[in-house]
Amino acid sequence: ADNYYGYDDAIFASCRLVELLSKSDKTISEMLSDIPKYFSTPEIRVDCPDEKKFEIVSNIKNYFEKDHKIIDVDDLHQL
Repeated sequence: ADNYYGYDDAIFASCRLVELLSKSDKTISEMLSDIPKYFSTPEIRVDCPDEKKFEIVSNIKNYFEKDHKIIDVDDLHQL
């Protein structure tokens, strides 16, 4: 990317955003209007004894994979 120095930095990102906005007649909302909107749900944490966790996840997977595509690489996701 242009002017990328190989590190993550919030101040640099903010300055870069201000630079892009200053060179455009569009508002930030107009610039972002073409980007698809994604929704995120909060993480749900349930206390569970360690010895039961794998059994519960396996049961959930078995239940949902009957009707849904499941990804279980790092954890369990329903598509």
